[in-house]
Amino acid sequence: MAKHHRKELSFQAGEISPRFFGRSDTEVYDKGLEVAENVIIDTHGGVYKRKGFQHLKRFAAENARIYTLQATRQRFYTIVILDGVTWVIAPGANILEDNLVLNSNFEDGSLNWGELVSGAGSLIDFDTGSAELNPVDSDKQLTANSSFLLSENGWTTYKDHNNSTVIFDTGNVTVIPRANTGAYAGVAQQVSEATVGEINELTVDFDSFGGQVRVQIGNAVGDGTYEDVLMDVSGTISFTAAITNYWVTVSSEYPNTGAQIDRVDAVEIINKYAAITQELTVTATPTDNHVISVDQSGNEPLHVLIGTTEGASDIAEFHSNAHSIYGSFIPNAPTYWVTVLADGDETRRAFVTFVASAASVVGNPDGIEMPGTPWTEDQLGDIHMVEVPDGKTMYFLHPNVPPQKLSYDPSSDTFVPMAEVVFTSPPTQWGGTNQPATGCHFQGRLWLGATPDERQTFWGSMSGIPEDFSYDDGATEPLVTDSHAIELT
Repeated sequence: MAKHHRKELSFQAGEISPRFFGRSDTEVYDKGLEVAENVIIDTHGGVYKRKGFQHLKRFAAENARIYTLQATRQRFYTIVILDGVTWVIAPGANILEDNLVLNSNFEDGSLNWGELVSGAGSLIDFDTGSAELNPVDSDKQLTANSSFLLSENGWTTYKDHNNSTVIFDTGNVTVIPRANTGAYAGVAQQVSEATVGEINELTVDFDSFGGQVRVQIGNAVGDGTYEDVLMDVSGTISFTAAITNYWVTVSSEYPNTGAQIDRVDAVEIINKYAAITQELTVTATPTDNHVISVDQSGNEPLHVLIGTTEGASDIAEFHSNAHSIYGSFIPNAPTYWVTVLADGDETRRAFVTFVASAASVVGNPDGIEMPGTPWTEDQLGDIHMVEVPDGKTMYFLHPNVPPQKLSYDPSSDTFVPMAEVVFTSPPTQWGGTNQPATGCHFQGRLWLGATPDERQTFWGSMSGIPEDFSYDDGATEPLVTDSHAIELT
């Protein structure tokens, strides 16, 4: 009879050898990590994400050139040039389509944007390239001299007899009722400009000499029609304002021996926010997936609301204090509103530097593909790029290929496809396979040079007009003031 061997299903150490065949599930131990991308593998077996790197997209290619275009202070686009094709990839690798947001990076200030503010003092300041959200950060103050720093100013003495005492000092008031049944001593104030139906909070800070203080809210001094509370320790009473000008009375009543009152502070709890809004029109199918990206220069809490009406969030909402806030949603409507809101209870000031996209990504989630670009794979190593400081234009140079231009339109957050540059009055030496191999942008001019036949020659464009090489010999005016193109050999 064959000997029975128990299955070993929990192999801890040692060697998986032929002696274990039939006794163990060796398939389990043959499995493990096969491919790891954008990580560092520790010698002890741990795997860690590479800090500072983000996996955007995989390309099946042997060679490539990668560049970046800085469109704003916070946003960079990745340009990948392959064999006969160029890709433009946005941060997150998933939001480059026709942007539905108009004036998305505030290039034209407040154009196309609406404002929603609440709370006196909340405001929005538009500038070229940013919108500053400034919600007021305090509730509406109803009491005057609430901490008695101005002694009795604004307060009414409330006592039953001259032998009951109310003593004002800088920063507090002491109330002591006389030793008699029904005696009391306190202070009162009539608030102004409360909003009927709104939530009010009354905070009373005090130190009793043993016992309680009485807090009353009503229509007159000593009246508790709306609130009548005995407090053992300092605290806050929340209530709904019934009239605009109600009275607040704080007192000590016999047999309590008195109290030192440090603060009586009534405030109206208000909505405090500053928001920018825009209604977007869906250009594709309302059931397509849309992606929103909002950048800010700081780390303030921001709320991105997507709704069918201005300021609403019935479609989606995203909350974060990250530099870049991303979210995806399906609008299911032909139009929807985008609201970027800073709440005064959380945020003092937020600089929204770029509302990047709220665009359908169906059909092309990884970026913009531009086929037909002129370089073959073996030419990629000789490409040189010049970026114009305005963050809108990149020139790509190759000694055997005419200069190419990639343009970014900040108003629509779109790219104009790569195309050959149409220069005005280009140097006669340029042509065919004799093209500028390198260049730079310096002091307002586009400098191009080092063609295969003129290795030591550079040409400078007209000042402020990078694509105009109209030439002047400099005989009529000094070179330092000449705005025409320049040739240096």
